[in-house]
Amino acid sequence: MLYAWVKKGAPRPDDGGDAVEKPATGGTYTVKPGDTLSKIGERLGVPWPDIAKANNIKTPYRIHPGDKLTIPKAAATAPAKPARPTVDLSRLQAAARTDPPSSGQRVTYSGVRIVEDALVKEGLLARSLADGHFGTATLTAYSRWQQRLGYRGADADGIPGRTSLERLGDKHGFTVVP
Repeated sequence: MLYAWVKKGAPRPDDGGDAVEKPATGGTYTVKPGDTLSKIGERLGVPWPDIAKANNIKTPYRIHPGDKLTIPKAAATAPAKPARPTVDLSRLQAAARTDPPSSGQRVTYSGVRIVEDALVKEGLLARSLADGHFGTATLTAYSRWQQRLGYRGADADGIPGRTSLERLGDKHGFTVVP
């Protein structure tokens, strides 16, 4: 009995019922005053509709203090993927045409850094030159990217186009927006 009491978090009689009961999923839970399926689900890391289904609780989803609920095993869910960064093609093109060629100057568009990081990963731009400016080194690196994709002449001028930028984004985890 002592071991079971300790495993429950050693609740004290003077807790006033505020101690949080956290059964392993797949166990049971005793409803306390003020509990809702939503609160219980959030506390235990189990979607409340799963708790309702496991206990045949139908709309209007009423539970009462003292009810013993079966807590289903939590489904193994993959962690949410972080949102992909976006690069605005028109702003990137404007930066490629106007950014100063030296560091220490004002950066005109922060999306340049996303593209530079991808060019570094491709081995086309030195990490030390990825400074947020679409200057000469970045223009040259992007031109080499375009050439890798089979572009020649004016099509490999280092100014990003939609297709070449989308290909870089697909490979390195960013989305191109208009």
